Amino acid sequence: DARTALAAAIDSAEGEAIPQAIAHAREEWAGMAPLAEADRERLDGQVSAALAAAERRHAAYLAGLSRREELLALVQQAEELGGQELGAARAAFPALDAKWREATIGADLPDLRSRFEAVAATLRSRGRAAREEQAQKDQHHLDQLVRLADRAEALVARGSEVSLRDAD
Repeated sequence: DARTALAAAIDSAEGEAIPQAIAHAREEWAGMAPLAEADRERLDGQVSAALAAAERRHAAYLAGLSRREELLALVQQAEELGGQELGAARAAFPALDAKWREATIGADLPDLRSRFEAVAATLRSRGRAAREEQAQKDQHHLDQLVRLADRAEALVARGSEVSLRDAD
């Protein structure tokens, strides 16, 4: 349906393009043929909801523009953390993430958000890789201990027959 497509087009608009998308959608919506009562309520409701959401996104975008320097500084701090040693970065990131969440309440700049989210994803990925590496090391150590324990059990089972060299 044309109204569903219109709502999808409104939902996809970001940043500076939102006002133009809203204006275009309102014109197109006004020119659409009327629908049956049941369909009209549902489909016009979709368009109305999409327009309201777009207006909120645009307000958040404008708020983000007014806080761009602050948000940019947080993104740069996050990017610096992303290049640090994993333990230090993981220890410092939660506080920075909390600052980011607080600073972006009602403010959004998609380009900065994507950069911040990329750093967060990178840190998560590095953390997973470090855990997997540690798990492999732990398994290797466990395998070594099992082999040593098996060897010790075999020596104990031989009892007094064990030479000093074998027991060592």
